[in-house]
Order: sequence, then C-alpha cells, then structure tokens
Amino acid sequence: MPGLILVSNPIINFVIYEKLRSMAVSDEFSNPSVNAIFLISLFSKFAATIFTYPILTLKTKAFTQSNSDSTLSIFLNFIKREGFFALYRGLYAKLFQTLMYNTFMMMAFENIKFFVMSYLQMSPK
Repeated sequence: MPGLILVSNPIINFVIYEKLRSMAVSDEFSNPSVNAIFLISLFSKFAATIFTYPILTLKTKAFTQSNSDSTLSIFLNFIKREGFFALYRGLYAKLFQTLMYNTFMMMAFENIKFFVMSYLQMSPK
C-alpha cells in the first residue's frame, strides 16, 4: 500500500510545477528562464517530498520488520515509540538528493520540450 501511495510524489511535483510554470510565462510555448525553472522545480519537488516522505519512512520500516503487521499497525507503533517527527528523520539528505536531481531533470525537460515545439512549428504540414 505505501508503494502505491508514493506514486503521488511525481504527480504532486508535476501538478505544482505546471501551475507555477503557467504563472511564470505568458503562454504555453514560451520557455521560462533558467532561474525560473530552477526555482519552480525546487519548490514543486520540495512540496511533493515534504508531503510523501513520511510514507517513504513507513515503507522502509515495513520492509525492515520481520513480522507481518499491517501498515496501519506499523504506523501507529512507530508514532507511539518514536513520535510524529521521527517520520521526517533523514529528510535533509533526501531533500538534497531529490531537489538537485529534479532541477536538472526539469531543465532538460523544458529544453527538450522547447526544441520539439520549435521543430514541429518549422516542419511542413
């Protein structure tokens, strides 16, 4: 179950990215500046990671435990033993990794998208 919920991370990332991108550029075919792409992708991935990181922590706990408890019981026992904020343990390292990866990925995405759109506009119909 946590693995299925983690699919929401890229969904949240792209929804926020596209919404902020649409606010930053005048039309869909414009290419935002490198700084805008960098900041928008940082914020969108930050929001997605903050939201889904506790689920990733629970998934890791579930895989490392040898008993066959349900995800809910693992969650409740974890909160009871270690507290809510323990769900965010290790977040700094994860943020650094995913934020840097996401910014470069989105810069490549925007450049490829711009290249393809330019090519399609120049090709005869």
